[in-house]
Amino acid sequence: MQKREKNGYDELKEALKTGKLRSFYIFYGEESYLREYSINEIRRKIVRQGLEGFNLTVLEGSAVTLDSLSDAILSYPVMDENKLVILRDFDIAKPPAAMQEGVRALLSDLPEYLCLIASYDTISFAQNKTSPLGDVIRDKASVVNFEKQGSAELTKWVCRRFSALNKAISAKDAEYLIFISGSFMNTLVHEVEKVASYAKGADIRREDIDAVATKALEAQIYNLTDSIAAGSFDKALLTLRELVMMKYDPVLLSGAITRQILRLYSARLTLKEGRSLDELKRLWGMKSSYPAEKLVTSCKSFSLGALLDCLELCAKADLKLKSTAADKTGVLEMLLIRIAFLRGARS
Repeated sequence: MQKREKNGYDELKEALKTGKLRSFYIFYGEESYLREYSINEIRRKIVRQGLEGFNLTVLEGSAVTLDSLSDAILSYPVMDENKLVILRDFDIAKPPAAMQEGVRALLSDLPEYLCLIASYDTISFAQNKTSPLGDVIRDKASVVNFEKQGSAELTKWVCRRFSALNKAISAKDAEYLIFISGSFMNTLVHEVEKVASYAKGADIRREDIDAVATKALEAQIYNLTDSIAAGSFDKALLTLRELVMMKYDPVLLSGAITRQILRLYSARLTLKEGRSLDELKRLWGMKSSYPAEKLVTSCKSFSLGALLDCLELCAKADLKLKSTAADKTGVLEMLLIRIAFLRGARS
């Protein structure tokens, strides 16, 4: 195994291609699909099929002891040159005080035959100067943050997933699926399979997606405000009632509507000041142009003053939801009525 040179997902991908894997990895980040995929790829590269019982050790979280970790790291591979040890949700940068010196000694002199992966899922990883083993981590570990993929990469990945199922989808419709179902790959892989199974033809249509794909809350809220902006209040009200039936907390829904009005306000301001769509995307951390374009289209139905009035209505509704025993669904419905009334208002 080679010593670390750089951190990052790109380096890991290159190492998987060349087979020149590091001795010590720390995996963390919100994109769990890529994290698990990478662990499985490393496992496939290092552990020969049939020898998993000898050359693969998985240790789970709080059950890790210094003895179990030492045995896993220092025991020799059997009938092969390398072995893999995976630590799941054990904070290798900040182990229990009684283990710190022992763990430091192990990490400072890892065997050449070993690949050690510390994977963070339900616990957080923080690499800083206050971590008891922070200096060892910086010196020895290749730290990989599995972030959400950018729009271009994710769109290509969705297209490839459909292609593997003998279906074709346009980049535009792939981006649409990402928007309505969310950008986490663990979710999208199931949505792709569902849509592919439903579609009758070889080409995926927008109607196939609309028929069976699960819509994320944010996409539903976009639909709700888009409907109001288009003058289809009955459709907006139906969306709200569907969300209530899905047992979303009314306070959560109120907050989501408020954030959407803020987005619309920022989009209206962007238009007024002649700023670019890219600036709006950066403001809201959007990886795709699709939601930004929807905001620009819908915000044109409201003046800046009307959107400020909408924000005031949202604040009052939120306060009422949190401080009174009022009919919560009624509060949200009345909020939509008042927002719809401000559509097209000049102020």
